[in-house]
Amino acid sequence: MKNLTTKLFLVLTLLFFSNLSLAQTGWIQQNSGTNQDIRSLCFINSQTGWVVGFGGIIKKTTDGGNYWTSQYSGTSHGLITVLFIDNNTGWAAGGNQTDHITFICKTTNGGQNWFTQFFSTSVGIVFRLFFLNSNTGWAACGIGNVLKTTDGGQSWSITYVNNYVDLVHCVFVNQNTGWTIGEDGIIKKTTNGGSIWVTQPCNTTQNLQGLFMFNANTGFITSCVGELFKTTNSGLNWISIPTGSSQWLNSIYFIDNNTGWIVGGAYNGGNSQILKTIDGGNNWTFQNSPTSVWLGDVTFIDPNTGWAVGRSGVIIKTTNGGASTPLPPVLTSPPNNSVNISVTPTLTWNTSQGAETYHVQISTVANFYVITDSATVSSPQYQVPTGKLMNGYTYFWRVNASNPAGTSGWSSTWSFSTGIYPPAPVLISPPNGFIGTPTTPTLVWDSLQNIISYRIEISRIPNFLNIVDSSTVFINQYIVPPGILFDNITYFWRVNASNSFGSGPWSEVWSFTPQPTGINPIAGEIPTSFNLFQNYPNPFNPSTNIKFDIPKSSYVKIIVYNNLGKEVAKLVDKKLSAGSYEVNWNTMNYASGIYYYRIGAEEFTNVKKMLLIK
Repeated sequence: MKNLTTKLFLVLTLLFFSNLSLAQTGWIQQNSGTNQDIRSLCFINSQTGWVVGFGGIIKKTTDGGNYWTSQYSGTSHGLITVLFIDNNTGWAAGGNQTDHITFICKTTNGGQNWFTQFFSTSVGIVFRLFFLNSNTGWAACGIGNVLKTTDGGQSWSITYVNNYVDLVHCVFVNQNTGWTIGEDGIIKKTTNGGSIWVTQPCNTTQNLQGLFMFNANTGFITSCVGELFKTTNSGLNWISIPTGSSQWLNSIYFIDNNTGWIVGGAYNGGNSQILKTIDGGNNWTFQNSPTSVWLGDVTFIDPNTGWAVGRSGVIIKTTNGGASTPLPPVLTSPPNNSVNISVTPTLTWNTSQGAETYHVQISTVANFYVITDSATVSSPQYQVPTGKLMNGYTYFWRVNASNPAGTSGWSSTWSFSTGIYPPAPVLISPPNGFIGTPTTPTLVWDSLQNIISYRIEISRIPNFLNIVDSSTVFINQYIVPPGILFDNITYFWRVNASNSFGSGPWSEVWSFTPQPTGINPIAGEIPTSFNLFQNYPNPFNPSTNIKFDIPKSSYVKIIVYNNLGKEVAKLVDKKLSAGSYEVNWNTMNYASGIYYYRIGAEEFTNVKKMLLIK
């Protein structure tokens, strides 16, 4: 029975940790075994690392941080920085800032034994160690000192003093070239191993915190108010880059040219912050932290595996680059149950923190058994391509979000209905085939609902390959302007309508033929010149006919005047095509007497006399 109970306990334990491992995403908190503030860490591979903190604590792990064992540092002063160059050789340093105590210790057997290398009460607390190799290293200290060793730390010499301004970080890219940063926005560079330091300009007076240099040209600096500065010219210029943070940004670390992290938070409270870039520091996104404490240091040994440490003994670890499974996106547009939506709508949703891609699905059924369209996009919007959706349908859509940690659940399901193109207008007037319209007819069709505009076309041929007139109007009629149509020619016309979704089909094709009232064309050859003939009969009662020739299309006026020169009738006043014409004048309401009729057509004018006898 005892063996069975033991086996059951082991099985349940394995299942518990197995499920816990599967559920863990992003950053997870490890058990450090201390509640002292941890200020620095160093890993030399995925299993072996050290952390140091207040109270002189040093802890080591050999299984990636699952278990941490204490090592004896030989001091109760706070340790602020730790650095190893291999499995055996490392240094830890710190001190007491109030008393300007400096403390540096070293191990040569992986931390089993630590021995004091340097102790002083006048140099200031060591904030950061940096070693190029087992012999050459530097230490950035409080009250403005930089220490240097060339014998592995057996002896340290002061290479720089800066009037009590704390220097909190130093980095070297070779034996000669290095930087140190500190309070009040101070940046110093050396090109001779630290003997001489030159101030570099930076557009801030805030305390600087983190420093990372890729090489002699490119690097980053962080500040205590969320600022980030980048140089690509060896520090001649430090350009500000937005981070979205206003908190302490304490430590910055890049694993390659594109991928890096920053950690920090509110110094006197919660609001732990972790930021990540995947484009060389141009853009930064926040990652979820499993703790609310201020984080002081971060390091990675590959793009996925890294650790960060902070207040109250906090150690956190990631095995997927810090990514947490994003939350389901929240849909925003078009609003749920929208109608009259375009067949190429832009679907939008809120950004899901940590998401790298989004997957969109559109379906005609709410259970998405049939997928009409799907796509994977990198931004929180998607414009449906032409040809995917049809007018007059209801569509359902949803979105999920993904990153290396996994895929979120689906968003809520929203729907929208696409609009319908307008129908073909029904032509009304003039009646189809009508003969005798003026050359400026009013074309009328039925009025449609929710129409933006109508398009009308007029042609001499029913296939509309040759357009005589076309226009866009906003009411259901169109008056043809003068000078476009000619008498005795048959014209074809059609209309379509447009709404917010597009243009509908064309109407039927109708025809009409303009023909002047009382003006009759005379069949025969086209005359070669303008001419006005004598009226006949003459004298006359009660009517007479006037014949005239037009050799080319022209605007023609024929006006009748009485013996005093007063206009009494206008027989023709319109544009006529080339030909011979005859117009009749009925004088039932006119008195006997001599009358004159005058023609005007472009450059041609002529006047003739006629006699009315009653």
